[in-house]
This record gives sequence, C-alpha cells and structure tokens, in this order.
Amino acid sequence: MESASAKLSRHLGLIKWIYIFVGLLCLAAFLIAPNSWNVNVKALYAYLPFVGFIYLMEIGVRRGVTAALYATYIFSVLLLFVFPVGTVIGIFLLISCVSVSKETKKKGADPA
Repeated sequence: MESASAKLSRHLGLIKWIYIFVGLLCLAAFLIAPNSWNVNVKALYAYLPFVGFIYLMEIGVRRGVTAALYATYIFSVLLLFVFPVGTVIGIFLLISCVSVSKETKKKGADPA
C-alpha cells in the first residue's frame, strides 16, 4: 500500500504538470496572437519560479522533509482563495497533507 507522503508527492507532481501545461498554453496563445491579448509578458516569466517551487515541494515531501510539508500546507491554503479551480485543488492538497501528518504521528516521528 502506498504511503500518504508518496500520494501527496504524486498529487504535487500532477499539479506541477497542470501548471506547466496551462503556462505553455497561455504562452502559445500569446505568441500566436500577441495584439489580441492585453497581457504583460513579464507575468509569464514570474510563472516559471512558481512551477519550480511546486517541484521543490514535491521532492521535499517525497524525501520526508518537514519544511516541504509546511510549505505544502501554506500553498494549499493560499490556493483556497483562487476560486473555483484553486479551491478544489487546495482542499484536495489539504486533505493529503492531513493524511501525511496523521501517518507521521502514527510512526512516532515529528508531526508536521
């Protein structure tokens, strides 16, 4: 049976790929019709570190780093304010984080 931290890591990986896909889709749409978009291109550059942060959280959770679990908690709470899709993803991540915390408590390690 898969551990809760492995599931959370897998969920973060899925979210990472969703963000990469959406970012590439926006970039492609901007490159195809740049005049029809009223978008600042610098906002697309700010998107890349965000995806990198999700990747680092995924690796940290997979390795069992407590700080990565805390970062995932913060990230999922912030996603709750991005209605409607972010709210669903945030609730999904919070449930996964709580299951990791419960599993960690059962093992007797430092709970996150």
